[in-house]
Amino acid sequence: MIASPIPTVDLESIDLADISCVIEISIRILKELTEKRSELTLSKTAQPSKGGGGKEGDKKRSINQIMIGLIKLLTNLIELHSSSSSSDLLDQSTHLSNGGTFIQDQVRNLNGFPIILNFTKFDVDFPYLSEHSIVLIKFLLKNNPENQEIIKNLKPLNLPL
Repeated sequence: MIASPIPTVDLESIDLADISCVIEISIRILKELTEKRSELTLSKTAQPSKGGGGKEGDKKRSINQIMIGLIKLLTNLIELHSSSSSSDLLDQSTHLSNGGTFIQDQVRNLNGFPIILNFTKFDVDFPYLSEHSIVLIKFLLKNNPENQEIIKNLKPLNLPL
């Protein structure tokens, strides 16, 4: 059986309303998975290990993969729409000319920053989530003064070590 090639998507054919829905759903799922992740982290039986880790460990790994996938999706959306708009500098009337900024603003308006920033803390059970989250933060801040202002105005929490 021969695998069919992966279809390419023309960025011009994607409506901003569709992109907005994808962003909204992604942020909502990340919020829900954050809650589930907290429950599993508190569970003493959820110790993932390379040799198995049981049902709870499998759940943690699955949640980790879904969260990383959603973080990568948001990062790639910003990157794709930013690069498509910068290559189309002559035609500023195209509906995706500010697509990267639109996506950055959507994440901010949906209160996605606290969730994504929380993922930047290293967690041994979710090893690559922090790295992918840091890359997403970079793309959320790039050429977006409003998002940069949010980060600039953050106050550190004085938590005991």
